[in-house]
Amino acid sequence: MILFKPAALKSTVLYLVGCAALTIIINDYSKQNIGIIASWVFAVNATLIIAMAKDKFSAIINLGRTPEGTLLWLALAGGYPGLFLARFIFNHKTTKAEFVKPMWFLLIFQIAAVLYYFIIFDSSF
Repeated sequence: MILFKPAALKSTVLYLVGCAALTIIINDYSKQNIGIIASWVFAVNATLIIAMAKDKFSAIINLGRTPEGTLLWLALAGGYPGLFLARFIFNHKTTKAEFVKPMWFLLIFQIAAVLYYFIIFDSSF
């Protein structure tokens, strides 16, 4: 599966470290106290949009590509809005079945996990 290829895992770690650093910067320097979760979601979505743009333009000029597994891991880490926005803006990774099928599976899995959390563990839901 494309999620567990060594190149995908290596670049995913680098991107996630960047997201963590960006989260800390956003959280520390924001005028309003938006919280660590909102900072993380913003950071991972911005990073994913930039990664998709880099991959699209790398595909056009035949340079180093971003592994598909990395894009999926970033989406799973909270970047699904950024993934869908970047797919629309750059018309990238829209028909490749090796990417689209796991993307939808992971989205459904993530929604189910969030619903499970709120139904089982959070009684206020």
